[in-house]
Order: sequence, then structure tokens, then C-alpha cells
Amino acid sequence: MKRWPTIVCVLCAAAIAAAQWVAPATMHGVLGALLFVLVVLTALAQRGALRSTILSLEAAHSEQIRSEHRYRALFDACSDAIFVFDLANDGRAGPLAEVNEAACVSLGYARDRLLTRTFDQIEAPEARRELGERASTLRRAGSLVYETVLLTNGGQRLPVELNTRLVEMGGRRLCLAIARNVAARQERECLLRDMS
Repeated sequence: MKRWPTIVCVLCAAAIAAAQWVAPATMHGVLGALLFVLVVLTALAQRGALRSTILSLEAAHSEQIRSEHRYRALFDACSDAIFVFDLANDGRAGPLAEVNEAACVSLGYARDRLLTRTFDQIEAPEARRELGERASTLRRAGSLVYETVLLTNGGQRLPVELNTRLVEMGGRRLCLAIARNVAARQERECLLRDMS
């Protein structure tokens, strides 16, 4: 706030206070006018500060939107499938909170349909048996890398190496899981074993 409006506002307020003690009832019109002047001067003094605040909020909002677009572009550009889901204290995976384009393509789901599933529902049944042990290790270590099998929308089995990490965001415990398709590597290893 600039200095002169502050001085004028203080003087007007002092004049109104003094006039209420000294002035007769007929002076209420003058006191009302002084009060009106005080309100107008205050509004004028605050207008610039308010405009500056609004402009800075708009700039921050625009930057946040640009940042989210950059994040989304990088997230979807990753060739590995990325899954983000809540992890309950007992180790159960909650619904998928976020997936990238590679996750949708590799599993054959539309994004909105995939987001209705839990991570457990896209793992093969035999992989679910180790859920408790893996969740305990993940909670203790904060990250875990292991091989598992995911099920596609068509029921096909997709062997992956899963790199998982716990992340705390906004009071939520989330698991970030990056799945790398290892089918080709497993075929090569099998071929090498057969050749030897």
C-alpha cells in the first residue's frame, strides 16, 4: 500500500472517531461522507495490490498447467509401462491412480478401463501368492525389483521386470511401479540354454 493513502485513511478514521464524540446528531451526514471517502481511498489504494496479486496467481496457474503438460508428455513418452496405485498397510494394492500410454498399449486396455482395476487384478494368479512377502519387503526397503507376470486384457501372459518404489504424496502412500517387458530376454536365455 502506498504511503499517502495510508496517511489519508488514518486521518479520516481519526476525524470520524473524534466527530462522533464531539459532533451533534446533525453531523451524521458529514460523518457518512467521511466514511465513504475512507472506503473509496482504501479501495483505490488496494486496487493496485489486488491487481498485482491476481496477475501473479494467474501466472502461477499458467505455469502449473504447463508443468503438468510437460510431466504428462514425459510420463507418456516412456516406453516402459508405468503404474501408480495406493498401497494399503496390509500390502493390498488399491485402484490404479495413474498409468501411462505404454501400460495401456502393452496390456490392451483403454486408459479409463485400466484405471478401474487394481494392480493385483492385472497380475497373474501365481504372482498374487507372493503379495504379502513383496509388500512387506517394499515397506521395509522402500523399493523392490522383481520379475512377475501381468495379464493382458485378452488374457495373454506378459513377463515383466517390475521396479517398484514407495512414494508419499499428500498423505497418501503410493507405489510407483515401472514394468519392463522381459519376454524377448527370456526367449534368448531359453535359446542359449538349449544351444548349450
